Amino acid sequence: MSIGVVEQRGISACGRWFGALALGFALGLLLLHPAAADNANVLARALVETPFDQSQLRHGYRHLETTSDGKLPEEATQSGIVAGVAAAFEGPGEAFCDAAVYYLIFATAAHAEVYYESQFDMMVEDKEGLNAVTDITIETVDHTVVPVRCFLSATEEVFSCMYLEPDLSTVIQMVAGPGSRSDASDAEGLRQEFLAGQGAIALSGVLTATRTHLLRAAGR
Repeated sequence: MSIGVVEQRGISACGRWFGALALGFALGLLLLHPAAADNANVLARALVETPFDQSQLRHGYRHLETTSDGKLPEEATQSGIVAGVAAAFEGPGEAFCDAAVYYLIFATAAHAEVYYESQFDMMVEDKEGLNAVTDITIETVDHTVVPVRCFLSATEEVFSCMYLEPDLSTVIQMVAGPGSRSDASDAEGLRQEFLAGQGAIALSGVLTATRTHLLRAAGR
């Protein structure tokens, strides 16, 4: 069965799981301009208020809710995040049936790019067991190719992937679980197992739909 997931690159690393928002490092205290914060809050409200198009979801996943409480942890603001919105999804099976997506809206595109390029690699320093940070591509329902970066672990029953939309200074970060632990012996085996398994189906089923939602909320 084709699910529109194609591997591009993998990087072996050892690190620890980072939790839902995965804010494991600070870029330094940042002076966030009021205009950036205002724009981010407008986009955050639009993400919550725009009806989610369930037809964009695949493989039996469904949207449950999209929420924002307007509060950010200190680590987030230090990383340049101005606003955040969370969305919850539910899948039909037992593997990776719970999926959470975080729209992380940054002060500038540069902040978003640094987070996207560095976050997973900065979080893989003290995790025991096999891990991989890998770049792959997935296809939307209209066959647009979308690049994403994923953190995979052989010992954790979750995965996380990110999509960068620099024009909106936004990173979409998806976390899904529970899954099964891997018997892979190396990073390449771990990546191939993910690409052929339920993790990739969950990624394909949810993340492109959240990208479409982001663009619709922004009036694209």
